[in-house]
Amino acid sequence: MANKNSAKKSPTTKRKKKVLDLPIEFGTMDSYIGTHKTELMNAVVDRVQYALRNELEVVEIFKFTDTNYTVTLKSVDFYDNISNICDHFLESEQYEYCNQAFKIKQQLEK
Repeated sequence: MANKNSAKKSPTTKRKKKVLDLPIEFGTMDSYIGTHKTELMNAVVDRVQYALRNELEVVEIFKFTDTNYTVTLKSVDFYDNISNICDHFLESEQYEYCNQAFKIKQQLEK
């Protein structure tokens, strides 16, 4: 009898990172962004990485709660966004988040 847990995912399996929900109301959204800036920036990094792995020209970054509206990012804008995120992490001394963003930046520079 085969063990159910013996099935492993293929190393080429491409996992989709979650698209984060943003509050729809401006006052709530403004406050949310202020208190979750690092989480939101890491979400952008994860989604750009997902797009690169899957060769996507456009990727959803965020969606607005209880709506069909989304925030997307085109591949031509990946480098500028990742570069700004790297700069933010360095300026705010959040070095623990720099590695992944810098790797993506280097990949985009090729």
